[in-house]
Amino acid sequence: MRPFVPVIHGSVDWITLEACSLAAPKPIMLPHQQHSQLSERFRVVAERLNHVAGEMANGVGTCHRHIEVDSRAPVEEAHVAVYLQPTVHSSNSSQRPRAPLLLDSPHSGRIYPADFEFYPEFTKLRRGEDAYVDRLIAPALRSGASVIAALFPRTYIDVNRHENDIDVELLSSPWPYPVRPSEKSARGLGLLRRYVVPGEPVYAPGTRLSVEQVHHRIVSYYEPYLTLIANAIDILHSEFGVVYHLDVHSMKSRGNAMTPDGAGTLRPDVVVGDLRGAACEPDFTQFVVRALEAEGLSVSVNKPYAGAGVLRRFGAPMDGVHCLQIELNRALYLDEEKVECHHDGRFERLQSALARVFDQVACWAVERAANTMTKPASADAREAELVDRVLPSVARRLRSSGMRVSASLLEPLLLGDADGGHESDPDSNDDLDDDYDAEPEFTESLSFTGEFRSPS
Repeated sequence: MRPFVPVIHGSVDWITLEACSLAAPKPIMLPHQQHSQLSERFRVVAERLNHVAGEMANGVGTCHRHIEVDSRAPVEEAHVAVYLQPTVHSSNSSQRPRAPLLLDSPHSGRIYPADFEFYPEFTKLRRGEDAYVDRLIAPALRSGASVIAALFPRTYIDVNRHENDIDVELLSSPWPYPVRPSEKSARGLGLLRRYVVPGEPVYAPGTRLSVEQVHHRIVSYYEPYLTLIANAIDILHSEFGVVYHLDVHSMKSRGNAMTPDGAGTLRPDVVVGDLRGAACEPDFTQFVVRALEAEGLSVSVNKPYAGAGVLRRFGAPMDGVHCLQIELNRALYLDEEKVECHHDGRFERLQSALARVFDQVACWAVERAANTMTKPASADAREAELVDRVLPSVARRLRSSGMRVSASLLEPLLLGDADGGHESDPDSNDDLDDDYDAEPEFTESLSFTGEFRSPS
């Protein structure tokens, strides 16, 4: 039976279930109470949420929705989850000059949408979260970085997967767009997650999602999150000429039957992934690894996680966009069964260690950007600059999708020659060439629900 989770009146920005301090989060608890006491408790929780919203300094919110209270329903769960239409939280710091450093946490969302008809107990469902990674990376704001975090859970839709990586057996009717299921979908870990952990299904037996439901998740959650990352990269790139992006996750302390390293495998403190050198320059990987090791953390590179959809979409080192995935071992800060932070200082110690790492990375990124700006541009760099002057957002997305974009294709636009000055062979792939990755499950296409759309 699906647990009842209370819903609260109000329209708030950037609500979160905990106080906004950087200390170890303590979830709001709603103890079992008599029916007559519920309305007052809802009011208190609503006030707390609005207070938290007011404390979210430096945030820009887009999360507004009127929500209803049903004070007649019984309370069957202790934890409060607020049903909204959560999108993302984006913030930057003005405490010191900004750095060309972006961090994102795509899997730490813990606000569960109202239309998410999940099957397991709520605590078991939350084991699918990269719980509280957003809090672990928040100190990067003090170092001048930009930070983005999803508010919705990965079990609802996974932004670290290709949009076509759909488990068709979860659908009630055929998907009308291109489908390219990967081995992750086969293991229940695709765009639409089938299992929280092995043997723990997300949906009740026989449950199927409609095309409309999946399309809503893509348009309202998946695309806005990735668009926000793309826009942040564009802004930083236009200012600094280079971007360093840390895509931060957490991982179970041991592998299981759904993970590439197999059941029971002990993991290091941190796994750093750069798509085996394809997503960033080697110096970036090496610097981050050294900074983590200097904090006493054991680090593995590309094993068992080399990176996934976010890195494949945005990593473009030839264009000055360097993306690195970081997986943090949950045992360092979390009770993995209860999905609660350790309150013995381990959360704070890891957060402080990461804060020092992010500060070093931010300083390094600023220095690298300064060196990049002073170097004479090569012919390739001049061509890239020409392309970016014409269509900065689209050009980088085309490249991150495996397309080669040449200045000769776009130069007529810059020169104002609408006819292009010459005929281009539409069947030629000299200028636009699909260069798919060797691992087809992660290849990008331009079929975003039927058409390519640049962000507004």
